[in-house]
Amino acid sequence: MGRIIMCGSFKGGAGKFVTTYIQEMLCRQSVPDLNIRTGPSTDYSRTGKFIGVGTFTIVEVKEGKGVSEEWGRLKSSAGRIALSPGKKL
Repeated sequence: MGRIIMCGSFKGGAGKFVTTYIQEMLCRQSVPDLNIRTGPSTDYSRTGKFIGVGTFTIVEVKEGKGVSEEWGRLKSSAGRIALSPGKKL
């Protein structure tokens, strides 16, 4: 099970404080040429890079268009990947 990190930031002109919860976790991917995207959806452009088969650390999960599951932000800051067809560990 991953660890949960709470972080916050000020947003908007009124100085409203927004809290975000991020869960760090591992995801095993078996697709050798899974696209890395700039955002959590197939509407976002590809970075031009792929991940291969392996286990990757995900630091944020968001729902997005184009997959049945969520999109995960890679700890390496390379971008986001679809968490399906992978397996959350």
